[in-house]
Amino acid sequence: SQEAEWAGTPISLTTIQFELLRTLAEQPNRLFDREQLLLRAWGYDAAGDTRAVDSMIKRLRARLREAGGDPECIVTLRDAGYKLVI
Repeated sequence: SQEAEWAGTPISLTTIQFELLRTLAEQPNRLFDREQLLLRAWGYDAAGDTRAVDSMIKRLRARLREAGGDPECIVTLRDAGYKLVI
């Protein structure tokens, strides 16, 4: 597992959750499509397997919420992908 922080509160994340958050945080406000996130977090490109990204983003938002963070900072753009808005 990996750890991140939200306003000083540690958040324990799985490796995939950490990689997703790191990818989004390294380039805030940039839109990443699901295929890009699959490649960066899972390390492979699997067309048609993009629902795994949706599921993991949902879990990542829950972890942020548990730490008192704003899960809505990860924005979904329908049929396009995700971005971190700060």
